[in-house]
Amino acid sequence: MSKAKDAYKALKTQAWHNPLVGSLQITRLAWRHITRRSKSVTRRTLALRIVPYLKAFLASPPDRYACNFVGLKVNGPTTTETRYLMCWYRQALTVDGESHSLLIRIREEITYPTEWAKRPLSAADVKQVAVLAAWWCKKDK
Repeated sequence: MSKAKDAYKALKTQAWHNPLVGSLQITRLAWRHITRRSKSVTRRTLALRIVPYLKAFLASPPDRYACNFVGLKVNGPTTTETRYLMCWYRQALTVDGESHSLLIRIREEITYPTEWAKRPLSAADVKQVAVLAAWWCKKDK
């Protein structure tokens, strides 16, 4: 646990550029998701063992990805669109002699003016924030 915490702190200190979303923030969100008590001990342990190796994958393109649209939230003059990107890295790691694929979930929020069609937009009108949301492994078959 202490090695995983130190590795995660090191991840948070760096600025990451992901090929899919651009600037990627590392916050407490993913750490809290991984260490929830509702996760099985085996799954938590495996996720924590992966932390030192995450840096090798955050800045590299995935083998496959999917974008899941969550929804729109209108808040007066601004609209926020939220979506999750699932990134698959096939046969990324070998744990205890078995090959595992790494899955990384990124939460992306894009904020823009609600009345965007009424005037031309500049880059300053649109804000995009991408945050590491979770990661986990699946044993390859």
